[in-house]
Amino acid sequence: MSIASRERQGLAELLVKLGPDEPTLCAGWTTRDLAAHLMIREHRPIAALGILIKPLAGWNARIMKKSAPNFAENIALLKAGAPWWSPLRWFDSQANTFEFLIHHEDVRRAQPDWKIRDLTAIDNQLKVLVKRFGRTVGPSVLDKLVGEPMEILFYLAGRKSVAQVDVSE
Repeated sequence: MSIASRERQGLAELLVKLGPDEPTLCAGWTTRDLAAHLMIREHRPIAALGILIKPLAGWNARIMKKSAPNFAENIALLKAGAPWWSPLRWFDSQANTFEFLIHHEDVRRAQPDWKIRDLTAIDNQLKVLVKRFGRTVGPSVLDKLVGEPMEILFYLAGRKSVAQVDVSE
């Protein structure tokens, strides 16, 4: 099972366990909103473009608002993965590993009793993600970060206040 698949299933199980109204580290989003976001990303790809393309942002927001109340359905779709026609199904590991790792942690770390997971078994794959993501932020940023690969990824994903890294100058 790929990292993306394991994280997808782990995130879905956590969402079911917590329910729709728990906090996440995604500003202003509850677990209900995050489930809607993930469903849209895989099952409404044109609307999902609103995440990246400003003129479509309003459409994305409307679809999220309409979809968010369907928490159980959104989780079922999350568990099932992208539909057969979606490139996200065919490139699951490449397209979803980062997404599901980060959002799984967004939910976990927003809970009062969270603990860092032992991800040493996948450190090599995480290091590849750090290098890939590092190309977008520049090597000078990566050179300043010290920590476990998942923590560096979390920092690079904008979760600086909760990432367990040291930043050197």
